[in-house]
Amino acid sequence: MEKKALKKGDQWIITMLDPFQFEGETVEKIDLNGLFDLTGRDLCQIDDQMMARGYTGQNMELTKRYALLTVAKVCGKPWEYAENMRSRDVIRMKNIISNFFYTRA
Repeated sequence: MEKKALKKGDQWIITMLDPFQFEGETVEKIDLNGLFDLTGRDLCQIDDQMMARGYTGQNMELTKRYALLTVAKVCGKPWEYAENMRSRDVIRMKNIISNFFYTRA
């Protein structure tokens, strides 16, 4: 059985089920191709943001908050970028991002 490697591409551009507003603009799609470019420094910055918001538990990368902060980082937006994302898209982002980190390529 041949395994497919994770690659950048259109499948990482996610269409929102429920578009949300950020700074007066409607966000209809999120390009997650930047996940492939994240560095250890980027992940540590996300960890720092989690701790600044009071999270002290383990497995931060499995939380909804971590997913939202990762979306902001990947999109080059302020940390608050995805806070108005609708609930079913938040869950989708959490699943996509945690699967990205844990799926074997």
